[in-house]
Amino acid sequence: DESAIDHLATVLASFFLIYPHLHIHQRDKYYVAISRLMIALYAKGTALRTLLSRTLFQALTLTCSKYPSLDPGENYVQVFDQPLYKEYSEMWSHLLQPRSIGDLEFPTELRDSIASLVYAELMQSIITMVTRLDLGYKVVKVATPTDSATAAATAQASTNQNPQQQGGDDILDDPATTVVPNVPKDFDLFLNLVEFCKILLPTTCTSFFTKWVYIFGREVIARSSMFPMVSGLYKMLTVAMKLCESERYFAGIASTSSSSQSSSSSLTSSSSTSSSTSSSTMSSSSSDVVMMQLDDGAGDNMTLCFHLFSRFIKEVIQRSQQYKDELLASCIQLVLSTPKEFVSIS
Repeated sequence: DESAIDHLATVLASFFLIYPHLHIHQRDKYYVAISRLMIALYAKGTALRTLLSRTLFQALTLTCSKYPSLDPGENYVQVFDQPLYKEYSEMWSHLLQPRSIGDLEFPTELRDSIASLVYAELMQSIITMVTRLDLGYKVVKVATPTDSATAAATAQASTNQNPQQQGGDDILDDPATTVVPNVPKDFDLFLNLVEFCKILLPTTCTSFFTKWVYIFGREVIARSSMFPMVSGLYKMLTVAMKLCESERYFAGIASTSSSSQSSSSSLTSSSSTSSSTSSSTMSSSSSDVVMMQLDDGAGDNMTLCFHLFSRFIKEVIQRSQQYKDELLASCIQLVLSTPKEFVSIS
C-alpha cells in the first residue's frame, strides 16, 4: 500500500535526522526496530526496495551535510566529537551488516539478501550525488604585493567553463594560483562524500562492490574528465581500485602488449561512452542507474572496466606532470593503487 510506504518513509527519515543526536546507548533499540521492519517488508515483494529508494538518498545527504540543528531535548546529544559522516558511519554499517540484538534473530541468508538491497540503493545514491553536484570551479591567480600596497587585494579569476581544454598546463605551473568552487555548498557535500566512501566502502560488504565497478568507475571518470582538477574524484577511484585489488576483480585478465593493442578501439569507445554518459546521467533517475547495472553482464563489465581504467590511468599519468600539492598526491595514490593486472611487462 502506497500510503503505508509513505508513512514508513516519513518515520525512517525522522530517524535519520535525529540519529546523530541520540546517545550511543539509545541506538540499539532503533537498530532492532529497523531490522524488524526490513525483515517484514522483505517478505512483501518490492515493498522494501520501494522504501529504500525513497529514504536512503536523503540519509546519504544528511550523512554528508553539516550538523543538523534540533531543539534541545533531554534525549538528544548536542555535542559532536567528530565529523557528521563519521557519526553516521556506524548507522550505515548496521544497515549493511545488521547483527542480532536481544531477541532479534537474523538468519545469514536473509541478512545477506537485505544487505544486497541496501548496498545497491546506497551505491546508486552515491553515483546520483556525484553526478548531480556542481563541481565546477574557478582558477584564481592572486597577484603578489610587489608593485603596490593594493596589489595584495587584486585577483584575476577565470571561470573554468571547459575544463577539458583548460586542463591546467599553464595554470598549475604558476604557484600563485588556486581553485575556488563555483558552488561551495556542493563542494562541501562532495568532500564529505569522498571521506565517507573512504571509511565505509573498503570495510563493509566489499564483495557487493564488484557488481558496481563498471558503472561507478564510468560515472566518476566522466566527471573527472569534466573537472580534472577536483582531487576528490581521484580519491574515489582510488577506493574503487583498492577494492578491485582486494576482491581480485581483474584476476584472469592478462595485461600484455598484444592485448593492449587489440583493445585500443575498445578503449576509445569506452572513453566516448563515458563522456556521453555524463550528460545523460545528470538528468537520469536512480532507477535508471539500477537498470544499467542489471543489464550489464559480469564478464563484459570486467573487460570494459579494464579498458576504461587502463586508458584513464594513462591520462592521469600525463595530467599529473602539471599538478602539484594535494591534486598531485591524489593522482599518485590512484596510480599506485592500480591492480597488478594493469602493469604490462614487455
